[in-house]
Amino acid sequence: MSTSKPSQLTPRRAAFIARRALAACLPALALTGAPAHALTTTCVATSQELHDATLAAPGINDNVLIKVLTGTYSAATGGAFSINQSHSAQIITISGGWSDCNTKSNGSQGTELVGTASLPALYLNTGISKTGNEIDVQDLTLHNTTYAGVGIGACLRAYTATNNQIAIERMRLEQCNSANTGAAAGIVGNDGGDLLMRDIVAVNNAGNSSGGLDVETSQNGITRLSHLSITTSSANNAGALFGGLYVANFNSATTYLSNSVSWGNDSDPATKDLYLGGAQIYLTRVHYGSKGGSVPAGDIMPGTGDPGFVAIGDPHLRSDSILIDSGVANPEGGSGSYDADGAVRVQGPAVDVGAFESDVIFEDGFE
Repeated sequence: MSTSKPSQLTPRRAAFIARRALAACLPALALTGAPAHALTTTCVATSQELHDATLAAPGINDNVLIKVLTGTYSAATGGAFSINQSHSAQIITISGGWSDCNTKSNGSQGTELVGTASLPALYLNTGISKTGNEIDVQDLTLHNTTYAGVGIGACLRAYTATNNQIAIERMRLEQCNSANTGAAAGIVGNDGGDLLMRDIVAVNNAGNSSGGLDVETSQNGITRLSHLSITTSSANNAGALFGGLYVANFNSATTYLSNSVSWGNDSDPATKDLYLGGAQIYLTRVHYGSKGGSVPAGDIMPGTGDPGFVAIGDPHLRSDSILIDSGVANPEGGSGSYDADGAVRVQGPAVDVGAFESDVIFEDGFE
């Protein structure tokens, strides 16, 4: 079934298509049938090294693992942090959290990528007319307070297509600000491929028509979103459709959103925490402050009301949070072995909703 986006967002949809055409000029889950490759590993410690590694990776015939040591990496000093795959059947992994080239910690904290007025913090593209490609990104924080471009998103821009895949987990999008574009935290497109995002945090972001995440799927693509926590992400325009999370399907696409919370974003009642567009969107244990747009194909165990965050802008869970132990087991996309902080999942009788797994015993003062 084909559907159209609300009229307010139509210009951004046109820009999305134009950017995809432009990209043609410019490991998490293995793809079935992908041939085996050798692995080329690069360990980086400076902004310039990260820029050079991401630029070179698509031209390497092997699969590529880029280990990013803990620290702050600025596109202003190194150049764009961008993966744009140029041939087929390649897996490229960007992995943060390395204290040295042999020792890794899980969790989004510790390795930060910072964008500029003209560059998003991270750009990912599995390639136009390429097949069997995969990009896996894990354990990063993205910032960009000054983005002035149009239509890409201040912190994250990701795109995949038919027979390709992107998997992003344990990522924090914070202080992603843009005066000229919607979805300042990130704009992610899946045009017939496979997309996985889990244990993702988006906080303290602001954009022209949204500060949060825009995830669009089309052409029979399948997108799985699980354990997202989105809060204090707002739109600068009064009456914007969404501030937190926008999920849209086009042309027989399917999206699953599970064990996630979008709450406390824009103060304007017309601007929703969660906005849906299109058919075949399935919600499972999704907690939201407000919801608009199309009716989901399924909505199992929905939740509303105060989720029990530790503080405004901090979606860690208080010991009395209704999200603790309330998630569903084995959601589409999985829960992952670790939460966004690197804490082990599961702690307690059931998994928690959102990007963070709470240790209630420690929070109560026991050791």
